[in-house]
Amino acid sequence: MSTRYQNLYVLDTWRRYGNWLLVLALGGLAVTLILTVQKKSNAATPWLISAAVCLGFSSSMWLRQHFSYVQLQGDQLVIRVYTSRCRVDLTDIRRVRVGRLLGAMDKADRRRYMPRGRARRWQDTEALLLRLRQPDDGRLRRILGRRCVFDDEVVLPLADPTALLHEIESATAPRGEAASGPRQAAPRRSRRRR
Repeated sequence: MSTRYQNLYVLDTWRRYGNWLLVLALGGLAVTLILTVQKKSNAATPWLISAAVCLGFSSSMWLRQHFSYVQLQGDQLVIRVYTSRCRVDLTDIRRVRVGRLLGAMDKADRRRYMPRGRARRWQDTEALLLRLRQPDDGRLRRILGRRCVFDDEVVLPLADPTALLHEIESATAPRGEAASGPRQAAPRRSRRRR
């Protein structure tokens, strides 16, 4: 089974908000327990509801980051975010490379989609850059959102995008070349005329 490469946008959302929601949920449960022991059940109910809501959002974010990845399966690139999944044939990809997120988002129409907050941290983040043969028909944009899909280009900040690039290159290389490495020119033999 091939490696799964996590989507860093979704992982960052979990790290920024999920842990705090979990702390709030535990705090709400503690206050509910204290009020219940003091036999103030009417006052405990709003705290219990708040704890349940925070726990629900936190669990949803954890599941989302756990099931958001990119994976190479045979001759298809599987892009999954939570329960949504999209398959892209390698033949539909014109060019694939790894680049810095800042370079990919440096165009005027893309700057507003650069992650806010810790922008400096995102500038040096490496992303997998896919150039499709045809503009996206909406499938990828529905799954990944506007900050990842721009017409025929897909920008995916991933954990270790270089390893995925090597997997894609190995899968698309001709069979003989993949097994023996880069192709070398055969030595020329001169023919003598008789």
